[in-house]
Amino acid sequence: TFSTPHTVTGNMTNHPDDFQVMQCLQGILETSDLTRLTRKDVRAQLEQQLGQSFSSPFWKTKIKQQIEDYVNKKDVATSTNTQASVASRASSASSTAATISASTSNPKKRAAVPYE
Repeated sequence: TFSTPHTVTGNMTNHPDDFQVMQCLQGILETSDLTRLTRKDVRAQLEQQLGQSFSSPFWKTKIKQQIEDYVNKKDVATSTNTQASVASRASSASSTAATISASTSNPKKRAAVPYE
């Protein structure tokens, strides 16, 4: 885990907590076109939303890792949904093929097919 670096201004410590930063980062990733978004864009949006610089090596590393984790989770979810969808379509196709086979094996139930 990472600890948040502190920026001291006078007697006050000025830094957002990790949770707040991660919530903002999550929101940015969920509402952005990930094919065009750069880490620099993410840092700029975080700086705008939270009013602090995120260009230190600590934050660059942490933001990069969080983005990679987000994209990997999204890829896994997409892959899982795609596999479930393919399995569902295969099952449906198999069921349709069985229905067609059953209806054509009994001449009395054969569907009328117009000839061209």
